[in-house]
Amino acid sequence: ATAALVYWIAARRRTTRYRRQGVQQLQLLMDDFDQHNDPVRCVTQINALLKSVALRAYPRESISRHHGGKWVAFLNAQVRETSIEQTFTPNCFDAVYQRGSPSPDIEHIKLAALHWIKHHRPAQ
Repeated sequence: ATAALVYWIAARRRTTRYRRQGVQQLQLLMDDFDQHNDPVRCVTQINALLKSVALRAYPRESISRHHGGKWVAFLNAQVRETSIEQTFTPNCFDAVYQRGSPSPDIEHIKLAALHWIKHHRPAQ
């Protein structure tokens, strides 16, 4: 019984490693934002991080076809029971795709990204 428990814990840690790495990478991106204060660069990097994490949890085909509003809808659909602070707003990544869009709310995007990385439901 003890060996089975140890095996289960080790297997669980292996399957969730990408989440821990994603959280660490998000913290590095926020440190970079604190240093450079470039919201467009930050939201672009967070978007890329979310794509990277998603590629570890879902088939490539289902990730590559999503961008803009469809990408945001996909992200929000993968997490159960979120508060408004933990949900990506429809236009949160506009700065990635459109020049001259309003400055993104980095703090909101960071909180939503952190929640998504930790709580998304991976593909079965």
